[in-house]
Amino acid sequence: NLSELLLIHFEDDSLGGGALSGNADHPWAINDIAACGGSSKGITAGVNSDGQKKGVDSVSSLTITVPAGATSMSYFYSYPTALDSGDDFHVSVNGVLMKSYETGDGASCASECISVSPGNNVKFTCKSSGLNEICSIDQIQFYGLIR
Repeated sequence: NLSELLLIHFEDDSLGGGALSGNADHPWAINDIAACGGSSKGITAGVNSDGQKKGVDSVSSLTITVPAGATSMSYFYSYPTALDSGDDFHVSVNGVLMKSYETGDGASCASECISVSPGNNVKFTCKSSGLNEICSIDQIQFYGLIR
């Protein structure tokens, strides 16, 4: 049986040890727009300080190091519409693309689970140039075996 090891839910305005990078005008920021799964906050890229959905002019990244013992990671993701050509909403592990969400009709608090290993770097990236184009993540949960 897998046990819950670490939950990053952004409720305490913390990145849970994660790091932000990039020089986007509207980078990843903790707010209530991205809340999923009963939480009151998540993290969204593409929203200005007034809460308007403005898109992300260049790549903005959130990187999290997988904790000891973790073998999988789940999270909720949202994006309102298909992003424009050349835009990105990606999840990668050590530079290898695992998930790509820029096409389709969008998603609202959809769940995903990927395999990870301790020490891996998981990176969420967003670049969305159009109005109303945002990327959101919430409730990043790591699972593993407790010995």
